[in-house]
Amino acid sequence: MPLPTSLPPHIDPYLLDHAPAEHGIGVAKRDDLTRYKSQVELELMWQVKQALDPLNLLNPGKVLPATAR
Repeated sequence: MPLPTSLPPHIDPYLLDHAPAEHGIGVAKRDDLTRYKSQVELELMWQVKQALDPLNLLNPGKVLPATAR
């Protein structure tokens, strides 16, 4: 099957160079989030994580960069 020469209209080329949301970013690229997301966005992510996991039992230290907080 040949590779497409252009993206389908529903694919935003901006998203191709950014962290995937559907499967998480992974531990290896976790700290790279600070390059792609603003401090406000990272703080919002921390607030959502805190609301859903107040005891920090789910993947501690593996979801968001420590420098975001």
